[in-house]
Amino acid sequence: MFRRDFLKTATLTSAGLMIPTSFSRLANADDEMKPAFRFVHLTDIHVQPEREGGAGMTKCLEAVEALDPKPDFILTGGDLIYDAGKDYERGNQLFKLYKQIVADHTGIPVHPCVGNHDVYGWSRREELDTMNPLFGKGLIRDHLELEKTYYAFDHNGWRFYVLDSIQPTVEKRYKYTAGLDEEQMAWLQSDLAAKPKETPAVVVTHIPVLTVTSMRKQPELLGEDFYISGGPGMFSNSLEMGRLFHNHNVKLALSGHLHEIDRIERGNVTYICDGAVCGGWWYGPNIDSGFEVQEGFGVVDIHTDGTFEHHYVDYGWEAKVQTKG
Repeated sequence: MFRRDFLKTATLTSAGLMIPTSFSRLANADDEMKPAFRFVHLTDIHVQPEREGGAGMTKCLEAVEALDPKPDFILTGGDLIYDAGKDYERGNQLFKLYKQIVADHTGIPVHPCVGNHDVYGWSRREELDTMNPLFGKGLIRDHLELEKTYYAFDHNGWRFYVLDSIQPTVEKRYKYTAGLDEEQMAWLQSDLAAKPKETPAVVVTHIPVLTVTSMRKQPELLGEDFYISGGPGMFSNSLEMGRLFHNHNVKLALSGHLHEIDRIERGNVTYICDGAVCGGWWYGPNIDSGFEVQEGFGVVDIHTDGTFEHHYVDYGWEAKVQTKG
């Protein structure tokens, strides 16, 4: 039912098919093409016992472990589970499942990012105790031992910012919107300003700062003023964020959320939205927008000259359930 014909020209590796979606450097005869270090970006795992989601996550981590060279660390892009939105017991069960699979199937350090499906109770504010310390992002912070849902770390001369792009709203359908709250924005601006200018940086958010994957309607349905909306699909202040990144040597901004792949070059920043580990919610590849995006993850090779390469890996998962409902 789901064909992989478009992958035939990709390079076969021990971890699956590696699709070179983007390159920010050109090879030459003197360049051995060996990275200074490698990391992987696993976004939208949506682990769950249904649809063999736990087995799918396990196969994904096995593919990560088989990469050569092996990654120094894993960055998650949020939506680790499916889902904590309405039920505490369900969220608790799924975070335990996520942690157990990580513990059993990889020794690579994991840096987590929060996604909208990792947040407990926002869609049931009227029914739940909002003063419960586990309400909202308290549940993921408790399970993953996070002091805050945003943080930074340094690795081999690069700085990594893992940001929390999920902000509450009561007016909108999804009960969340994309962006940074005031406290987080002030912290990011301060840290970027204090960072040595020559230190390159990578930013990771769940919802894209800038993407075309949020373009879900044809122009004829929107009328003359065709646009890509912000809110639940993209930062509404992407211009402001882009200027901030451009001025402080942010080389790469990674995201997920839409279960699709795109790459945008703006200023000196590369924006990459990676496909989902779960594909189309563990029903097979994501085909919601008419493009077939396989279950997979991003691989980023960082080079000593400050450049990088990005590949998307289809790790070979075949859905056990292919019909919704």
